[in-house]
Formats: sequence, structure tokens, C-alpha cells
Amino acid sequence: MSRILLLVIAVIVAVLFFVPLWAFSDRNLEDVPQIPEEIAKEDTLAAEEKIDDWVLNPEPIESESSNKKFNPQAVGSASRVKAGNPQSGIVSYTIDGMSVAQSAPHQENTIGYSVGGAKDIGNFRDNIENNYLPQLSSITYEGLFYDYYFDTGQEESSAEEMFSPSYSLASISNTRRNENELWLSVGLNSNIKESDFSRKKLNLVVVLDVSGSMDSSIRDYYYDGEPQEGDDRTKLELACETICSMLEHLNPEDRFGMVLFENQAYLAKPMNLVGKTDMKKIKQHIMELQTMGGTNMEAGMLEGTKQFDTYLQSDKSEYENRIIFLTDAMPNLDQTDKYGLWGILKENSEKGLYSTLIGVGVDFQTDLVESISKVEGANYYSVHSAADFKKRLDEEFEFMVTPLVFNLNLVLDAEGYEIVRVCGTPYSAESSGEILKVGTLFPSASEDGEVRGGIILVQLRRTKQEGTINLIAGYDDRQGKHHSSRKKVDMRKYLLSSTINSGIKKGVLLVHYADLLKEWVSEMRGMPAASEDDWQFQQKVPGRRRDLNEWEQTSMPLEVSAKYREEFIKFKDMLNHEIKVLGDEKLKQEVKLLDKLITVGNREKIENGG
Repeated sequence: MSRILLLVIAVIVAVLFFVPLWAFSDRNLEDVPQIPEEIAKEDTLAAEEKIDDWVLNPEPIESESSNKKFNPQAVGSASRVKAGNPQSGIVSYTIDGMSVAQSAPHQENTIGYSVGGAKDIGNFRDNIENNYLPQLSSITYEGLFYDYYFDTGQEESSAEEMFSPSYSLASISNTRRNENELWLSVGLNSNIKESDFSRKKLNLVVVLDVSGSMDSSIRDYYYDGEPQEGDDRTKLELACETICSMLEHLNPEDRFGMVLFENQAYLAKPMNLVGKTDMKKIKQHIMELQTMGGTNMEAGMLEGTKQFDTYLQSDKSEYENRIIFLTDAMPNLDQTDKYGLWGILKENSEKGLYSTLIGVGVDFQTDLVESISKVEGANYYSVHSAADFKKRLDEEFEFMVTPLVFNLNLVLDAEGYEIVRVCGTPYSAESSGEILKVGTLFPSASEDGEVRGGIILVQLRRTKQEGTINLIAGYDDRQGKHHSSRKKVDMRKYLLSSTINSGIKKGVLLVHYADLLKEWVSEMRGMPAASEDDWQFQQKVPGRRRDLNEWEQTSMPLEVSAKYREEFIKFKDMLNHEIKVLGDEKLKQEVKLLDKLITVGNREKIENGG
């Protein structure tokens, strides 16, 4: 009886277990819940082993000509580790073709924009700090603006538009010229909440200069001068450390590759998914890099460009293509074409491959940078310390690689007004008549409703007693779709008001400050005593070690004439007053710079028996 009972139980179990399996196998697959494609992709990514795909031997070898060269030897069997599970859970939506990740809690603060091109004047400041006369081209209005936050005067905006410009007008006194000036500010606003901003997936290639000049300390501010006090690490060491920190910002779905260059270029790491790469091993290889040879920037950029051959057709709504190019711009090849690099960047940008240039130390050729920074989607930074490196490549990485607005132009449809000049865009000299050419806008941080570098200033001249101003903004989004907006500016509202927007007030103050510094540098560099062939000048520059080539900047000692010493004293007093009015303590860095120049002027006054 017990055997019969056991047999019945066995039959029942078999029916319950095997029949559902048979029934399932016979079902239409469309009735079976499918794994979402993105989740399936992530699961596959997580299950695979990560590989070390570094393809260069980091140890240099001696060539027949006794010049050190990299050995482009494949790494052979790579060490492998199991991949971890990528983090997910972000819901995405789109504004003008830009992928935006929505997360909670939802913050009301929105990001703003800053203009592409030169993003600082660190070169200018560090030259003065170390007793050198800066190059005139090393101070730009947009670079100076990016040091500060501005009230953009935003009142209302269309939530459907990615770019929402605002306008303010003010009549402001120029005490140096003893005249009143009419200024229009263009506020660079967005409708993207700071908490919602998320860059697209990134195809990234880092192109790194490993030439001999990168073996010098970052405190060697000029090739022909004495080293200054500061960080003893070489430019290459700091660059490699910061690149490794930057890699922490890459997601598993991003792709990363690396190219090295000196006299020629080498592929160090092919572009592959970060999620499939042993990034720990890659960082170890990067930290083992050494310097050698000369500098052929064009070769480096061409090799970096080549890595995108199979990715330029990537969906632009999903992927961003960018090269980050790091160099101290000290080429010593006779046949280097200084315009070749610019041409490559421009051609790349037309294909949707954009570039970030990092000048390592203050020896980057600033005239070249000015041309390059006008290329669509390009931006430029100069770094002079470990802190600068971390700020640019680490803290600001997400914004740095994400241009959002292209081909921005502003048309001034104004009866009775004309443009005198435009400050705050690399195209300032090309903005004339009724057209204000701006170029590319990048996302920029905001604090307490103010945007970092978030304004462009236009000086106007009134040609009639009565007149109206209509401003038309036109731009392309990331998908190439054109947008435009038109706004009438109420002249009476601003010119009869007893209050002036703090953003336009601060901006004009910085313009007048930059004007003064530009005039000083121009006059000092034009003085006969500042001639490089002058014997007295040679004596003022101790430590000159060799002849310089066409790329290199010649150092000149810091000089302040009696005329500009008095100008600096007056402007310092006005600046201290405006700091109290504006409540921006960061402006004290300009007071400190003026103090340095006044001290130099005092010393020269004593030496000249004044």
C-alpha cells in the first residue's frame, strides 16, 4: 500500500513540474516578457571580463639615432578582473536633443552658460606673480569673466527653449575716460535644472604631449628664465595624475582611448568601452610614462582623430565625441606648421568631433590658442599647478566636454543705436554693425541665481535722441535644429531706473580693468628698452640658456612706468569701493594684483631717483 502511495505522489510531482515546462516551450515568444535592451546590454557588460588593452610598452628604447622612442609593442596576454555591476536607476528625457537625467530630490536651481574659447587668464596672473611682463594676448574679457559669477538679469523664460537670453541696459561712468558709456548685457541662461543635468555618453580620446619639455617642472614659467618656487613635479607627472583622476568621471558606457606624441605620434590605448576595460591597469600604465623627443602637435592630433573613424557616425543624440589635447606647446621641429593644428580641429568640428586644449604651464602659444578657441565646440584652459589641473580635468569635467549651443549669433535691430564693441566672446573683433557673433556655449555653474561667466557685454552708441532696441537671438542645438527668439528692450525701464543690475555693473568694471591692463602691457612691450636685442634688457633676464624658436615666448622683466603706477593706484581705490557695493570678495584678487604692480612701480621710481 505504501508503494502505491509513493507511486501516486511521484506521478503528481511529475505532472506539476514537467507539464508547465512543456507548455512554456510551446508558447509564442512574443507572449514572454522580454528583457529591456539597455538592461540586457548592462548585464552582458557586467558579466564580461575586463581587459588591459594598453598597446605600448611604457619603457622607452634607444633607436639607431640614439633618440629615445616608444616601442609600440602589444601587451600580449592581459591581466583580467571580473567586472562589477554598473549602477543604474536614472530616468532620462530630452530637451532640444540633449539627454537629461532626472533624479530626486528635484532642485529649482538652473545651470547657465559660458562662452567657449579661453576659459581663464591664469597665464596673465602667473606671469605678473613671477615678475614677468605678460603677453598682451594672454588676457581676454571672456577669460576674465569666467573667474566670476554674474546676475544675468533673468526675469522669465520659455521652458521649451534650451537657451534663454536675458538683457539689461545701463549707463555707466568710465572714470578713466571721464565719460558715460551705454552698455547692454546679454545674460546666458538655460532652463536645465542643475540636478537634472547629465552629459551624453562620451567617446573620448586623450592626446598627451610626452616631449622633452614636459619633463620640466610646471614652475618653469619661461624657457629662458630661472625656475620659480613651487611644485617640484614635472608637467608630465601632474598631467598623468590628473588624467587618472579624470578617468573616475567616465561611465561604463563611455569609450576611452589614448594617444601620445613627441616627434611622432603613438597609439597607447585603442578606444574601447570603459566597462570592458581594466581601468586600474590603464592608470598604472599612464603613471609609468616618460618624456622624450621633440613636439609635433599636428601628428598627435591626426593620430587622435584617426581613433574616431568608426565612431563619427554615432547617434549624436546619444554620444559626444571629444579629444582632450594636453601640451606645453614647445615644438622644436623646423617644419612644424602652426596652422596645421587649427585646420585639423576645424575639420573635426564640422564632423561633430570637438576638442579641449589644455595648456600645461604658462608657455602655451597664446596667439595660436586665440585662433583655436574660435573653432566650434572647442574650449581652452591653461593650468599652472596641481590645483588647476584638478579643477579643470576633474571638478569641471562634465561641463567641459558638453557643448550645448552652437553658432549663436545676436542681431541688434535698433533704430538710433549702433555697436561700439563687444566684450566676452572670442569673436569680439568680428562683431560689427548689427551682428554679435558668439560661437559655442558650454554649461556653467550657478550659485545663488548667478552664473559663472554668464554674460556678454555690448557697448552701444546712441545716434538718435529716440529709439528702440530689438534683439534677435539665433542658435543651433545639438541636433542642428535652428532656434530663434526676439525681444524688445525697454530703454526707459533701465535708463530711468535708480538701480543698476549688479551683473552688468561688475562686468563693466572688469572690462575697464582689463582695458587698463591691456594698455599697460602694450605700452611696456612697445618701449625701446624692452627690445630683445638691447644689452640692458639681456642683463635683466638672468638664466637665458639658449636661442628660442618661433613658437616660444621670450620672457620680459616686469616693468611699470610712473604713468601706469598712478593709474593702478586710482583704479585700486575704485575697485575697493566697488567690492563693498557689489559684495564680491573674490574681486580682492585683482586688488592683490594691482598691489604687486604698484610695488614694482614704486621700486622703479626709487631706482630712477623719483
